[in-house]
Amino acid sequence: MMDFNVPQEGFTQFMYVLPYNENYALFEITRFGDKVIEKKTAEEIISNYLIDKGIEYKIERMEKGVIRMFNSPFKDVIEGKNIFNTGERGGSLKPTTGYSFVRSLYNAKRITNLLVDDKIAKPHKNKRFAYYDRLLLQILNYNPNRGKDIFTQLFTKNKVETVLNFLDEKTSPKEEFAIFASLPLPLFILSFFRDFFWMLRKKISLLPPIIWMSVGSLLVFSLGGQWLVDIFLIIGIFVVGIPHGALDHLYSVENPTNKKLAIYMVKYLSLSLIVLFLFWLNPLFGVVFFLLFSSWHFGETDFSHWQLSNKGTAFAWGIYFLGGLLLSHSSETQIIIQEMGVNLNYTSEIISSASKIWIVCGGLFFSFKYKKSGIIFGVISLIILQFLPLISSFVIFFIGQHSIHGWSTLKTKLDFSDYKLWRHALPFTLGAIFLLLLMISLTGVTWGQLFIFLSALSFPHVYYTTRFNSRL
Repeated sequence: MMDFNVPQEGFTQFMYVLPYNENYALFEITRFGDKVIEKKTAEEIISNYLIDKGIEYKIERMEKGVIRMFNSPFKDVIEGKNIFNTGERGGSLKPTTGYSFVRSLYNAKRITNLLVDDKIAKPHKNKRFAYYDRLLLQILNYNPNRGKDIFTQLFTKNKVETVLNFLDEKTSPKEEFAIFASLPLPLFILSFFRDFFWMLRKKISLLPPIIWMSVGSLLVFSLGGQWLVDIFLIIGIFVVGIPHGALDHLYSVENPTNKKLAIYMVKYLSLSLIVLFLFWLNPLFGVVFFLLFSSWHFGETDFSHWQLSNKGTAFAWGIYFLGGLLLSHSSETQIIIQEMGVNLNYTSEIISSASKIWIVCGGLFFSFKYKKSGIIFGVISLIILQFLPLISSFVIFFIGQHSIHGWSTLKTKLDFSDYKLWRHALPFTLGAIFLLLLMISLTGVTWGQLFIFLSALSFPHVYYTTRFNSRL
């Protein structure tokens, strides 16, 4: 089955023999390693092995192959409602042995039984044994010369039946404990800690940008580095914040020509002027309209990114998140709204206290309803953002969640690279910056005026994005 009495050459190598009858057999040299064994080396090892055994032989045919020994998801899986991946694609190849026949048969039988019962056949994976495989793969990766010791002790210190059941993933935890106790324990302890920190690093790397930005900004703020956070956020606004909203022409103008782009720009600016007219006509109505379409857009963008389709709940999520930001910074919100021409008289302390109930209760509702990591992290970030100034909190959300979600969705749907998207956005990004500078030079600037400008600039973006999402 595994004869390790062959040169190891810094890897884990063994001779495998498959007899067909007393005069005919397959002799195969097998290597665990990241470097494929050379044909000449393999032939020499097999020839020397046969000579040492005193076996006279004649070569009938030769074959070679490489089996990928890995425990990460298979990237070449064929997707489809009525497609069931089997063999290596279906995860039936055991990463640490290369065996797949028994596992493939079990998987085929399982899929068949599920189909007979009109049930969905999802991929089956024993998490306990997948963890064992991962530990051993790490040992073979970092200590490839120790494979011989591990496999030799596995077979010499345990019953063959138990080992075979273990390889077929049919043993009990008690039997598995006895097996591991018979192996070089320090190697597996070291592999355990290495795997723990590897998994921890992997989990941390999966945290969304808004978490990193929220925690990092809070830490820098606490150390008195508000200016550093401001510089970072200004860069983020110009790198992804404004550009993510300057790509509407890519999906709004078919077969663009100069004339079509000119008509598009007229429509775009007309929609902006409508918002400015609403603010001039009635500032309160303008503020309410701004908050409603912003909530709609924020919720729709997040739900589209998370592949959730309920438009009503998406709107509720947008109201929850934007409302949480504004209510938890009630005094700052009151000043900005006053600068927008609306006087609201309320007690900031009461609103601030109510915001905590809003954030916790809403967060629990959305987290338990969807059980999506993105929503859970969004709620966590909203809790953290309470402790930062309103403008910084809003910009962190705008860049770290909303803009990145919108950017990644467009990147996927349009099949564009980051550079290609940014290049297409550049003319309109520069146009938005020009309009902003023009407004500042003509009227001066307060945060309230800036948000009126942003509402006028963002409304056509929301309009075209909603149309685009409705076609997907």
